[in-house]
Amino acid sequence: MFMAILDSQQWKGTMATERLRFCHEFLISLKLRARAFVELLNNEIALELHVNNLDQLQKVWKLLQENRRDGKEVAELNKLVGYASVLFLPGTFFSGFFSTVFFSLEDSACWPYARQSWIRFVATVPVTFLGLVWLWWSRTKDTRERRMWEVIENSGFMSRKP
Repeated sequence: MFMAILDSQQWKGTMATERLRFCHEFLISLKLRARAFVELLNNEIALELHVNNLDQLQKVWKLLQENRRDGKEVAELNKLVGYASVLFLPGTFFSGFFSTVFFSLEDSACWPYARQSWIRFVATVPVTFLGLVWLWWSRTKDTRERRMWEVIENSGFMSRKP
């Protein structure tokens, strides 16, 4: 509408028209530059957000690696505790069950072994051995099954038709 007024016969060819046209184009240019500046700021904000996300992702990745290492250490510790429990629990149980006394302090200065302590060892050793074998068997079950399926797949037994 503004340009239509400037193009009318009354204003055509005057110096004011040229100045007004220049101001109009200058304002349009400023408007376009402002839009470009806003777009530039939005792009910089988005870039900074992505850089921040990347930094956070790297920190989370480092934490994940540390947790993975800690998890492996905890798993190894759990295995150790499991084996120690299976190793010492039967002996503790049979000591309490048989009320085994290892030392007798009667009538002598030395501490000889009690006479029936062999019963504890005869009961404890096989149970401990079976417990350790059972624990080993249960912990290696996945590996055995995986090997079994590899052998079956490699033999072609599953692909044969009757």
